[in-house]
Amino acid sequence: TLLQAVTSGLLLGGVFALSGLDYGTTPSVDVWREMVHPDDKALVDDYIHEILNRRHVDRKTIRMVTGSGNQKFFRTSGKFLNENGHSILIGNLQEITADIVLNEKLRVTHSELRKSEFRHFQMLSEIEDYAIIFLNEEGLIEQWNKGAEKIYGWTAEEVLGKNAATLLFKDRSSQFDAARQTIVQNGEWK
Repeated sequence: TLLQAVTSGLLLGGVFALSGLDYGTTPSVDVWREMVHPDDKALVDDYIHEILNRRHVDRKTIRMVTGSGNQKFFRTSGKFLNENGHSILIGNLQEITADIVLNEKLRVTHSELRKSEFRHFQMLSEIEDYAIIFLNEEGLIEQWNKGAEKIYGWTAEEVLGKNAATLLFKDRSSQFDAARQTIVQNGEWK
């Protein structure tokens, strides 16, 4: 059957090495399906039926459990060709475990960084003795703490998104540019 051809094709061409299966294993639907992670079996069943009904292979990421018990991620893709009245599936199975693991680490790290930045600004926003102002690359005010409100007299709502040079310095050419240059060189301006 075509389903047998699909799974036979998936198990050949280096998939034995990727999956950790013994080279003596005979490719079959059951062997291939047994390698699929238990949580993904229904997804894979739907995917196979979709392939067979539509004669089209969308890119999918599938988790599989190797012969040694390790979990790996694979991306599938392919297409059907008609050859002498027979449908032939030409497919690709690419291991992407390292990419998935790295992306998850980056996602967690980014989330932790955002939380840390938020806590850091929450602390800074409560300081009342010093004006702490964050500007973006264009010189627009992004953060304005309670100290800035107390010293300059404007609330954060009144100044966020406004040009700091125009708002804070009457003589932009000397005061603002000197302050900005000091920040670039030293990381701060007092």
